[in-house]
Amino acid sequence: MRLLVFVAAFMLVAGVALGAEVPTMKGDKAMVFMFDGLDDLDLDSYAGGIGMRYYFGDYMAIRGGVMFDMYSETEEPCSDAPDGYPDYEYSSSAYGIELVFEKHLEGCSPSVSPYFGVGGYFRMMSSEEKDPTATEDGYGTDVCTEDYTYLGLFGALGFEWAFTDCMTLGGEYTVGFQSMSGEEETDYAYEGVDTETCEESGSWMGFDEASVYLSVYW
Repeated sequence: MRLLVFVAAFMLVAGVALGAEVPTMKGDKAMVFMFDGLDDLDLDSYAGGIGMRYYFGDYMAIRGGVMFDMYSETEEPCSDAPDGYPDYEYSSSAYGIELVFEKHLEGCSPSVSPYFGVGGYFRMMSSEEKDPTATEDGYGTDVCTEDYTYLGLFGALGFEWAFTDCMTLGGEYTVGFQSMSGEEETDYAYEGVDTETCEESGSWMGFDEASVYLSVYW
């Protein structure tokens, strides 16, 4: 029974898609969302932020995303904690930008638009943790800060499928390069213990996992 329902639903959507066309002309624009796993169809933001696509020419588009995130937490001492015991505090922030140039091609059907492109992104993430601790003079706070920067370049190969007017689903593979650099610093409250600093850097190159997009045009 479930198989028959699935087949009927697929044929209905496919029939509607035959009359739909992927918008690829100059001036077309869309909001872009991502799926965070298809097992429960969890629709998510675009790369942790807001995503848009704009056609600056026929079959040529810029897809961009802006990421911004801030978080803070304060945990007061338990009721049985000693007098003067400090709060636990944690805060973090992240922001970044991504740009992708897409060159769309004519597919075998107006409802399918394959494309290739190149893109890049820049992201910065930082955090601060204040962790209460005992000292010779009573109680203090160890302060740990982290700062990381990510820079990436990639090529993309994907498609859009118009399953109805003004809405498309798309899939994309990417291959690229990412570099990362960062620093972690811990300032200990205990007297006589030096501040500890650790620097970190690395790079990665290869294929990334496929992404699934939902685009809504207007």
